Amino acid sequence: MRNLIDKPKQTLFWKIFALVWLTNLVIIGATMVVFVLSLEKEKQQAKFERYLERNILPIVLRYEDNGRVPKAKQKLTQFLDVYEVAKSKVVYGRIPQAQMANIAEYKLDTGSGREFLIRYVPVPLNREIIKTLSRQFSNDRLIISLVVISLFSFIITGLVAQPIKRLKKHISLLADGDLDARVSSTLTKRKDEIGQLATTINFMSDKIANLINDKQQLLYDVSHELKAPLARMQVANAISAQIAEQAGMSTKNQIRIDKDIVHLTNMIDELLSLARMEHGDEIKKKEKHDLKQLAAEEINAYQYTWPHRNIKLLGDEGSTQIDKQLFIITLTNLMNNALKHTESDITIEIREQETQWQLKVMDEGSGIPETLIKDLFKPFKRGETNSQGFGLGLAIVQKAVARLEGDVLAYNLPSKGLCVQVNLPKV
Repeated sequence: MRNLIDKPKQTLFWKIFALVWLTNLVIIGATMVVFVLSLEKEKQQAKFERYLERNILPIVLRYEDNGRVPKAKQKLTQFLDVYEVAKSKVVYGRIPQAQMANIAEYKLDTGSGREFLIRYVPVPLNREIIKTLSRQFSNDRLIISLVVISLFSFIITGLVAQPIKRLKKHISLLADGDLDARVSSTLTKRKDEIGQLATTINFMSDKIANLINDKQQLLYDVSHELKAPLARMQVANAISAQIAEQAGMSTKNQIRIDKDIVHLTNMIDELLSLARMEHGDEIKKKEKHDLKQLAAEEINAYQYTWPHRNIKLLGDEGSTQIDKQLFIITLTNLMNNALKHTESDITIEIREQETQWQLKVMDEGSGIPETLIKDLFKPFKRGETNSQGFGLGLAIVQKAVARLEGDVLAYNLPSKGLCVQVNLPKV
């Protein structure tokens, strides 16, 4: 589960970063362009008004002296006129009616006290604006702007992505079985959507933890309560078989009942073992043991139960700090699994790696379909529908290995058979 959650690496961070970076670039770039255009337009307009004033002022002064104006110059009058405010009339030039909605005007001061307005059609921006923009966006300024935008975008992206990473970390812990993990209060106290999401995830975590704990407790209680009635049934069945035998009657039914009782008892024992693994306390019995020696002792004991099966032990000798009981539970369940589901020889290999001890239990059977391997360690899951057992052995192994702070995996061997590999940290 952790691998599935961790697969994307910083994808969301860089997506947000790219979006914020491009947004800032567009906004700042557009703002600078608008500012430069506005400033340049004002400069060109002021320059144009000075040009008009130099050409129009002599004409207006002559008009004030003798009331006459010279013949209008085509070059000037096609885009301006001179309007005398007191007489409300145009004294020079004429702007086409279609252009009147777009005119600009400014007051001409002649020093005589008479008020004249120069009205004109603003000229469009000329090509000088391109040179001005290129000067404003020089290489140095462009590099500095990009650095500032990138830094700002990185900070903003971090503020957005960091809480999401923390929520992802919590969900990863929950997926790995840490039912006590909760999102920190720094996120749940936020008043935005992320705070609401963090609160909802904590609520969901509480619900999941309660459901799983209730299920495990129910499993433990029911399994434990069934043992006493089964024991009484077994005693009663044995007495019944003894009476039938003394009376010369067949004990076939009693033998069948006894087998069923043993079958149920074994299943309940495995359920209780699984429940203990899930409810067990933290490891408190770590002692120094030779793993190969522990394995040899268990193999010798198993040879009495399975005298016709060959169990080979290979590997390295060496001691490490480990909980002996959990290691034996792991090994015996792996051996039971291999012995029950195959008729082949079993090979147990223990190797010392640089940072871990590696335990492999291999058989020479037909293996299992690849589609079933991922579910092997789930309770009541079996590699074959017609196989023996209850599908609890590997689930118990996974819980025991987790308490040993290791990991376990299963895979088909290239030749034939199945290998279950346990990796235990070296202490």
